[in-house]
Amino acid sequence: MKTALECMACYLRQTLQVSRVATGVESSHLKALKRVSELITEMDMERTPPENSVTVYKAISEITGCADPYLEIKQQSNKQALAVLPEFQKEIADSSDPLATALRIAIGGNIIDYGAMH
Repeated sequence: MKTALECMACYLRQTLQVSRVATGVESSHLKALKRVSELITEMDMERTPPENSVTVYKAISEITGCADPYLEIKQQSNKQALAVLPEFQKEIADSSDPLATALRIAIGGNIIDYGAMH
């Protein structure tokens, strides 16, 4: 899938959201938006959106000084997931179709994407 024109607005929206999570410094938010606006004009539209996102997120990280703005949220989510792991293991073990049950649970876990939610 190539990068579409609609992706440009999304890159800017993500830039603002991620920079706000990364830092409370509004001048950094503006700097990140300006830098990503420049990057958008140079993007290779033949690349996929995730490929172009690498450049966007690298710029945000450099400007905010935060390599992983969602680290704390992910760590909390991992703790919560580990707390219910025994329940999921029992559900899989007791299932008439353990593979299908495990896949359903895995799909549910993989839906979580903190960057894409915003």
